[in-house]
Amino acid sequence: DSDVCSLMFTPQPVKMALQQKTPSNTEKAPDYQLTKKCPGFLSSSSSKLLTPCAFSPPLNSPMATFAAKRKVPTPSIPALSNDLINEIGGKLYPDLRHNFILALTCHARKFRHNSYQRASFDAALRSVVVISMHLSPIRSPEAARRLKGVASHFYEILKESVAGSKGKKPYHPKKDKFSCVASAALVALLDMEESSEPMNSTNGNSFPMEDLIQNINRLIDTRSNASLNQTAEQYMDPDNLDPGWGQVKKLCATNA
Repeated sequence: DSDVCSLMFTPQPVKMALQQKTPSNTEKAPDYQLTKKCPGFLSSSSSKLLTPCAFSPPLNSPMATFAAKRKVPTPSIPALSNDLINEIGGKLYPDLRHNFILALTCHARKFRHNSYQRASFDAALRSVVVISMHLSPIRSPEAARRLKGVASHFYEILKESVAGSKGKKPYHPKKDKFSCVASAALVALLDMEESSEPMNSTNGNSFPMEDLIQNINRLIDTRSNASLNQTAEQYMDPDNLDPGWGQVKKLCATNA
């Protein structure tokens, strides 16, 4: 009754404000009911749950501990000098072609004294020429065996030429030198063509054979033991089976 009496003696504007401020028991606003049952539902802290944001793990979780660790950068690979890369024949594995050339040339010397081993002699020289003319490095006996023109039965010889301790450096000729006559002969012919005037013949330009032999020996590395030590007349003998001059014949032959 006191509430009714207070409303009766309350001015009209104030009465309307009190009625709007206090809802009736029968009709309550949904927001008021949710606020009463779940305090803080529409508060600023609870509204963050409804807004998508970046994931941040709790402070006591293992993921937070992992994220807090300092990231250590990967150390860079030390760079090799160009001289060292050229000396070993590449960045990954060294070029073994010169070991293969020396082994096959030595193998051919053993076969030149027996006529029944002439086929093996020719096959060894052909393999030397193919390996020496290959443009890319040859880093394993398997790679050399896959080259067209290299006899497959020389695989064991190729393996033995590079066998030994892993720290052993492969043979590599000195700068501007060659390990076999085939590659040295081509460079010698090119130098002679550029430096001197060749003699004209029916088959084209030609050079004295003695000058060619001299220029080949100048380009051969002394450690390879591949120099041409005979005279031009001896090399012109068809029965001469010198492994060095045989490589020149293989270069000149059409069906080598």
